[in-house]
Amino acid sequence: MTYTTDPAQRTAVEQVIRKLAEATTADGAIALFADSPHLMMITPEASGAARSIADCRAMLETDLANRAPDFIELNVVAEGNFAVASSVRKGSGERHLMETAGLELSGGAWKIVQLHRALAQLADGGSLDQPGSMAYTDDFLSQPRVDADQARQEIERSMIEVENTAVLPVSMSYYGPGQNVNLYNAMTGQVCHGIEAVTGSFSPQMTYTNVDATPRDLSILTDGLIGTVIGVWDAELTFPDGSKFPATFFMSGGVHRNDGKWTFFHEQVSA
Repeated sequence: MTYTTDPAQRTAVEQVIRKLAEATTADGAIALFADSPHLMMITPEASGAARSIADCRAMLETDLANRAPDFIELNVVAEGNFAVASSVRKGSGERHLMETAGLELSGGAWKIVQLHRALAQLADGGSLDQPGSMAYTDDFLSQPRVDADQARQEIERSMIEVENTAVLPVSMSYYGPGQNVNLYNAMTGQVCHGIEAVTGSFSPQMTYTNVDATPRDLSILTDGLIGTVIGVWDAELTFPDGSKFPATFFMSGGVHRNDGKWTFFHEQVSA
């Protein structure tokens, strides 16, 4: 499912993602990327993020072994100068590729600025058992556009708030609303469409009583209507018995504005 006010932009974004999936060389893939100060890429083997064209090319070279050209689902939200594309593709064996891309329209062409890949064995109820992609409601982007600098600050604040809550209902208030959200949870192998499924995916994981999460690296793109975000987070989780556990996780996604708070219409998480 694609949401955009311009069908031509939908087609253009989809073509970029399909070309990326079909690329057989790092040079072919990196030609689809923008040389941007916001550039950021995460792959399954990565312990951190690549932030330059050279580092992204090297990461793509290593990641060619995970090439997966066959789509299970592809979702695109494109509006203005930014787009978020999320896809699940058939990998080798039982593991499949989850991918989230943030794209920017520059000089009449869509270029990838953010890319998050993760490998996962899809759990029962994943997209292999639920063919078809995400559907958004017609009023999905009904909030007015705001100043881009204001939006960037609001998005960063919302991301810090949601990653630092241990209360499930509070956390879920940063998703959707309603059915306008999908989640790729590579840690559980779940592909979730709608807030009920997203809540069900996170509920068993949120057994901690406190979380202290800090972005090690964070990239945000926005024009004030939608935003794309990707980051590496370091966290300390506190459990009911008082034990503490350090964790590093990767996240990416697309957000839109809801009454001053930015909420996910798509998120991908991996560790």
